[in-house]
Amino acid sequence: MLPKKNTFNDSAVIRISSSWITCLIISILCVSGYFAFFPVVYEQNDDIWLRSIASGYFTGSPDFHLVYENNVIGYLLSFLYRNFHDTEWYALFMITAFLLSFFSNLYCILRYETGIKRLTLTLFNILLIYFLSRLQFSYITGFLAVSAVILQYYGYKNGAKKLLFFSVLLMALSSAIRFEMFLFTYFIFFAVFVFNIKKFRDYKIVYAGLFLTVLLNLFHNYQYGSEAKWKDYYEFNKARQSITANSNIDFDNRKNNEKLRLSEKDITLAEKFIFTENFSTEVMKQFSKENKKSISVIDALKFCFSYTGSYCIAISIFLVLALVFRNYKVALFILLHFILIVITMKYVNNVQYRILYPTLFGIVFFFLQNFKDDERPSLFIVNISVTGLFFLLALKDVNQTKKFALRALDHIRTLEKQLPKNKIYLVDATSNMLMYSRLAFEKPGIKTMFFGWITNFPLIKEQHPLYNSNPYEMDSYPLLISEENYKNLNQYINNKEVYIIENYTTIKLKKHSK
Repeated sequence: MLPKKNTFNDSAVIRISSSWITCLIISILCVSGYFAFFPVVYEQNDDIWLRSIASGYFTGSPDFHLVYENNVIGYLLSFLYRNFHDTEWYALFMITAFLLSFFSNLYCILRYETGIKRLTLTLFNILLIYFLSRLQFSYITGFLAVSAVILQYYGYKNGAKKLLFFSVLLMALSSAIRFEMFLFTYFIFFAVFVFNIKKFRDYKIVYAGLFLTVLLNLFHNYQYGSEAKWKDYYEFNKARQSITANSNIDFDNRKNNEKLRLSEKDITLAEKFIFTENFSTEVMKQFSKENKKSISVIDALKFCFSYTGSYCIAISIFLVLALVFRNYKVALFILLHFILIVITMKYVNNVQYRILYPTLFGIVFFFLQNFKDDERPSLFIVNISVTGLFFLLALKDVNQTKKFALRALDHIRTLEKQLPKNKIYLVDATSNMLMYSRLAFEKPGIKTMFFGWITNFPLIKEQHPLYNSNPYEMDSYPLLISEENYKNLNQYINNKEVYIIENYTTIKLKKHSK
């Protein structure tokens, strides 16, 4: 005979455990517990460049043009860096955004769930802490968007307007960190798990939130469009991304390359993410438009999941489970998710794989939320066992991340010691991994000029009159380059002074001569 439902939850316990102050304290303690044992690590270098713009590392003065992130965030961070420059504000901002997502999920779970389901969802939410070991602004966007939907789900179900108003804050923050990733994540969750066509008029607070996200995006675009140099950069970077973030590009379209007057050198370097001066904004637009290959549904899915095999397996398993347990909303969501991925791949560009993990988190959350554990105690044991396995795997991976991050920092500091001081070094787009630490609170020890999506950044061009979008043409600046890149691109390098990174700890000076 099963025990009476919720007998262990008296009203006093529910009141205390579900208060927002208690949930906030628990959230801070969970995040602090991670800090006690592990460092915060950026997954990729994108956040390092965003931090470097805001802090003034590239230009000497903090700036609010964070390219992918809304200028509202840029204003806040540049102000903080300008007035309190010794603090790493970018990392703290991202951690705070992560904490808001974790806290809002926890509040909904402890406030509105009971019994075994409350414990299951709480443990699952704690798994979010893992992503402090691979902090990335697209991840944060996704988690905030999912949390906004979770707030709206519980808010409308329980008539809690405060949750709905708080969800608007998360929507605005998510869209401000990366607008297109917010769109890709939020709408499909809202449509499947919250929206009811019969109650179309009841979602006024959500519509207000969407209106706010649009206003923020319009403000951001207006600022870039109202000044010629930033408008030119915005268009250049957008055109560049249409090539670098597109798996459908045919670089070997000789007929069109000749038509656009692009040489073998231009094409070879473009495949290495270095765009010569011949790749103007208009040429890049034409190149991506006319060199685009058709891509099948299977190819789209293969490419998307080529970096995320474990994700593909996990989401397929949950599709099967959703059908077995007749959770048709989750099954519908997964099918719509696949359709959206294929459409995006075929007609826009690559789906950023980093957005997939927040999506998986949302899928599992709503799958577990609809699971009637209390009626099937044996399945509770299965859920706890699987969650425990994930904890162990996450702990193993976080330990490895810590080991690699600290070792990489040691190597980078060794490389920096071998370089002459008081120089600005050029670093091409595919050699930078060897020279920048991904530890969130570590700063570069040398001055560098990075080439990638910051290529043609106006403030850098203004500081360097001889600037060229191709670092191998800036011959008066020393070049830092990996040994592999040097061997492959040697014929195109004109820098008088080249520092070759032979391995992770050795730099060899090469006085380059033609």
